[in-house]
Amino acid sequence: MTDTLPVFPELAEHRFANLYTYRKTGEAVPTPVWFVMLDNTLYIGTSIHSGKAKRIRNFPQVILEPSDAQGKPLGAQVAGLARIVSDGDEIRRAQAALGKRYGVWKDVIDTAYLVTGVLRGRKEYPAIIAVVPADAPHAPIPHIAPPPAPEPIFPNLIGHQYMNLITYRKTGEAVPTPVWFAIALDQRTRQQVLYVYTQPNSGKVKRIRNNPNVTLEPSDARGKPLGAAAAGQARIISAADEAAHAEAAFNKKYGIQKKLFEMLITNGIGRLRGISHEGVYLAIVPAPSAPATETAAA
Repeated sequence: MTDTLPVFPELAEHRFANLYTYRKTGEAVPTPVWFVMLDNTLYIGTSIHSGKAKRIRNFPQVILEPSDAQGKPLGAQVAGLARIVSDGDEIRRAQAALGKRYGVWKDVIDTAYLVTGVLRGRKEYPAIIAVVPADAPHAPIPHIAPPPAPEPIFPNLIGHQYMNLITYRKTGEAVPTPVWFAIALDQRTRQQVLYVYTQPNSGKVKRIRNNPNVTLEPSDARGKPLGAAAAGQARIISAADEAAHAEAAFNKKYGIQKKLFEMLITNGIGRLRGISHEGVYLAIVPAPSAPATETAAA
């Protein structure tokens, strides 16, 4: 009696493989993964919102190659077709096989998926990718040219985590406040917008209601200026969908720092000082260019 040949013999002696998935642009994205082979299918653990899961929903074509834990290729590539498993029995069977092969480390990774979901404010849970051999090598993924990237706004802030948001009192006095900020593309206007998170009753919100003109300069966490200033115009976001877009940009940039800050405001000093934990977002765009002034000839 002979053993059944593994569905991907190239991977039989390895514990890691690079899974190549494809972006809509056709760009291949390699990810080192754990895997287990059962009968005629290879199974990979992931999270339901992972990048590779999203890419597989768009393009099921994948490439597998043996690798080490860091993704260094260790052998020949082989083509496959992937899907996200939806059948409960198949999921449980694959999860059990992965758990048997990788032991407690699989439990650690699954827990990390759940914690990441909590920190990102969304329901995250483990998922299973199933891969079978492709009948033939893949044709090239069609290249879809992405829309041209907009010009970056506030280039003086590139590479910085903090900035001074300078607002103005009715007297014209400038008031600088060190703040976090995030820049993201507004899908409606296809223009970049800078977002700031603050309290609805803060001084800067009151000043912006009176005067939307602001100045932005990179700074450290204590407000020490670190670069050139730029003029902007601010408004207070009221639409729920735009606020959610701003929050997603903040979560992406600051991650766990933002979650800890929110916990502090909600359960810590915020209660003692009567601060609302229901913050608001400011949207800031560059100030319109001032018209050039003519100078008299000498």
